Amino acid sequence: MNSIAILGAGTWGIALAKMLKNTNKEVTVWSALPDEIEKLKKTSRHPKLPNVSLPLGIEYTTDIKSAIENKDIIMFAVPSVFVRQTAKKCKPYIKDNQIDIITLTSYKRNIFARLFNPSIARKMIFHSDTPLLVING
Repeated sequence: MNSIAILGAGTWGIALAKMLKNTNKEVTVWSALPDEIEKLKKTSRHPKLPNVSLPLGIEYTTDIKSAIENKDIIMFAVPSVFVRQTAKKCKPYIKDNQIDIITLTSYKRNIFARLFNPSIARKMIFHSDTPLLVING
């Protein structure tokens, strides 16, 4: 599995994109916000992570169909309030053999704040060996 769509171009989605691209995966980042995608295409930097240069070869798009079509894995990295809306947009294009992953971060819950301070996104960008916790329930 080498092709991955990351839905969401916030700091969490961009951290995941950088980490995965650095492991030679094919990465496409989708956002519903055209201005956000244009800035990423032009600068290879996220405005909230100005000192972090993103690797070449990450694709950026606002077209959800092209983002997820022919991808092995679809990662949802949108804010939790937009997961359902984004999933509805994806539904016509998702194939049975694709793996869907919902990635979440939270600084509002005490345990996460204590475990991931500074934010996990910043740790992932600056330290490639940052462990990830996956909770399956």
